[in-house]
Amino acid sequence: MTAILASVIAAAVHSSPSPAQEAGKPAGQAAPVELNFGFPWNGGVGFPPALTDATGYAIHLGLAGPILEAHGFKLGRQIGFNTGPLALAGLQSGEIQLAQTGETPAVLTVVNGQATRAVTIGAPAGDLWIVARKSEAGKLEDLAGKSIGAAFGSNFDKFALAALKRTGQQDKVKLVNLSPSETYPALQSGGVAAVVASPPQAVGWLRKDKDVHIIARAREGDPTLELSASVVVTTEDFAVRNPGLQKALWEVQKAGIAEIRRDPQKYYTFYSQKTGLSPEESSTVVLLNFADAPIAPDGLKVIRSSLAFLTDTGVIKRSADVDAWTLK
Repeated sequence: MTAILASVIAAAVHSSPSPAQEAGKPAGQAAPVELNFGFPWNGGVGFPPALTDATGYAIHLGLAGPILEAHGFKLGRQIGFNTGPLALAGLQSGEIQLAQTGETPAVLTVVNGQATRAVTIGAPAGDLWIVARKSEAGKLEDLAGKSIGAAFGSNFDKFALAALKRTGQQDKVKLVNLSPSETYPALQSGGVAAVVASPPQAVGWLRKDKDVHIIARAREGDPTLELSASVVVTTEDFAVRNPGLQKALWEVQKAGIAEIRRDPQKYYTFYSQKTGLSPEESSTVVLLNFADAPIAPDGLKVIRSSLAFLTDTGVIKRSADVDAWTLK
C-alpha cells in the first residue's frame, strides 16, 4: 500500500517560469502582477469546484480585487484541478501563480526537491469522511481484507492511512488510487468497499443512496494529523520576484475571515450556493477554525505531524525543513 503511494508522490515536476512570472514586476510599479489561483476539486454532487474558504469568500464579496491592487497585484482566474498534486503541477508549469491545497501535497513538493514556498498556512479546518456501503462495513474495523479508494499523494490517502493505523487496520486494508470524480462510481459498482470523500461529496451521496453511510470523520480523529490545514504555495522564483505577496494574500484572507466571523449565516448561504448543500447542512460540515497570522502555529503542527507519520509509515524517505519553506 505505502510502496505504491511513495512511487506516486516521488515524481517531481520541473519548474518553468510562466509568462506572468517573466513579466511580473514588484508591487508598487505600474503593471500589476496577475494572480491565478489553483485548487483541488471540492465541488458537491453536480457542482463545479470553487474556492469556498475565506479567500473565496473575499473574492465573492468583491473585497479581494481592491486589496490585491493596493499591493501591486491583480486578481486572475480561479481554476479547479482534479487533485491537489495536479494543482501543484499547474503551479510548476506556470498555468497558475498560487496553488491552494491540503498540507500533504504541498509539503511533499519540498520533500521531492521542488522549489516552492508556503505563502500562508491555515489552521486545521479541513474535514474528510470515509464513506462505505452498509453492506460492506459498519465501522472502520470491518474493512479488514477490503479496500478504500482515495487520491494518492493527497490529504485523502494520508487521512485514510492515519485512520487505519489508529484502528489497527493499516496492514489489513488495501488503498486504491482514485480521483475524487471516480470514487462514487467505484463505491456504487462494488469496486471498493469504502472511499474518502469531502463532506459536500458525501452529503450528496447520502441524499440519493440509502446504502451508504459515514464510518469515519477526520474531525473525530487526531486533530494534529487527520484534520488538514490549507496551504497556499507559490514557486521560489515567484516569491523572490514579488516580496509583497504574503502580505497581500494575508490581507485578503483576513478580510474574508472577518466577514465570516461577523455573519456566519451569510457565509453558509454562500457555501451552499457553491456546493449544493443547504445552509443548514453547510453549518454542520464547515469547521470555522481560522488562523490569526499568515502562518498558523497549529497548521505547522499538522504539517510536522504529517511528515513524521509519512516517514514512520515508509511513504517518504526523508523529511523537509518546514521553517525554511515558509515565507516570513
